[in-house]
Amino acid sequence: MDWQDTGFFLSSRPYGENAAIVHVMTENHGKRAGMVWNARSRRMYSTLNPGNHLRISWRSRLYELLGTFTIELLEARTHISYAGPLALNALSAICDLLDSLLPQFDPHHELYRRTAKVLNRINADNEWLIDYLLWEVFLLQEIGLGLDLGQCAVTNHQEDLIYISPKSGSAVSRAGAGQWGPKLLPLPNCMLTGKKGSLVEIAQGLQTTGFFLKRGYHPYDNQPKLPASRIRLENMIKKRSLLTANHQPHQH
Repeated sequence: MDWQDTGFFLSSRPYGENAAIVHVMTENHGKRAGMVWNARSRRMYSTLNPGNHLRISWRSRLYELLGTFTIELLEARTHISYAGPLALNALSAICDLLDSLLPQFDPHHELYRRTAKVLNRINADNEWLIDYLLWEVFLLQEIGLGLDLGQCAVTNHQEDLIYISPKSGSAVSRAGAGQWGPKLLPLPNCMLTGKKGSLVEIAQGLQTTGFFLKRGYHPYDNQPKLPASRIRLENMIKKRSLLTANHQPHQH
């Protein structure tokens, strides 16, 4: 059994002295794992980095077995390395979420395309934050936890949607929420329009998507936690939003 594909490097763990078990997200074969025997060589050291775009050949006696990867670098994500800690945490969060939430073997063609798009967008100007937030919204849909943002779950109207129900994942309007508003999750306008939002809106959106992403983890974990990179990303954006708010000129 063998196949060739392109994909993104997600993670690896050492195996023996020179090998590693490598996880990748491929375009046509889903998330896959394979053995890379020369993982600690100088060439592989720079190739096996989060988000790097790879040409991958896989071979095994049976399709279900671990198999062996032969990997060639197509594109390194060096532009993200120079874009600062926020960008690096976003890169790590993307790889960690895909690695931990996607099942083996199942292809996700549109998610693959959107992942490539957001990885190419990440830079130092933070214009990509809305792309990242919408990527998480789509990831929820791909793992069966999609949000219903079309209309209010209470009134069936589309106006003034500002909350999301933590139970159903459905949008709720201000009028529909009534006294229950404080118990609901925020729905920032940028999640509805797909247009650039403030740091406060992005932080609110990540609070909401993070809540539902936790549900994607195995139920045997009584207190599922998001990957550390994803937690750091949300905390950094919250901190920056507070700093921005504190530096706004006061109105007299």
